[in-house]
Amino acid sequence: TPQVLDTLKKYNVHATFFLVGNTLTSENQKIVKREVAEGHSIGFHSSTHDYATLYPNGIVNTEEIQAEIATMKNSLKKILGETFQTTLWRYPGGHMSWGGTEKSDELFKQLGIHWIDWNAMVGDAEPLDRQPTTVAEMLAFHQHSLEVYPDYNIRVVLMHDSVDKELTKQALPQLIEFYQTNGYQFGVLY
Repeated sequence: TPQVLDTLKKYNVHATFFLVGNTLTSENQKIVKREVAEGHSIGFHSSTHDYATLYPNGIVNTEEIQAEIATMKNSLKKILGETFQTTLWRYPGGHMSWGGTEKSDELFKQLGIHWIDWNAMVGDAEPLDRQPTTVAEMLAFHQHSLEVYPDYNIRVVLMHDSVDKELTKQALPQLIEFYQTNGYQFGVLY
């Protein structure tokens, strides 16, 4: 994430980071604080990212999601202070991938939380045999994803910034330049 943050700062753009609770180690707390200090927003992306627990038999386990949101909220308040709030959730695997989302969507309404999906992606979460292996392939994957959802004025790009996503970090400057060249403005989700 530091390299991603450096790139975003260089281009003076902001992003939304959807965090997984079990990655909020003491070593990563400075990074989370930096994300917020530099004007980025934070969303929940579960506490465990464990599909078997979150989606047994492909069906959303609303009670587990509620518990993981509470865990995430407490963890982030310990790092960022008691005033920390977010209204964002991204389903691991995406909202469109699971059955039974109606109940959890209703829970989110009650909690004032909005679930977010993406309409563009770089392929860094695809199965290994389909993941891009070069920056050029990643940019081509991204371009194809725009054609799948062609009529959007707002783009939410799915990218991952974990340690093993070096290619994503390398492609980020060109992706930012692509959006800037095409008249997009960057902002954070709330």
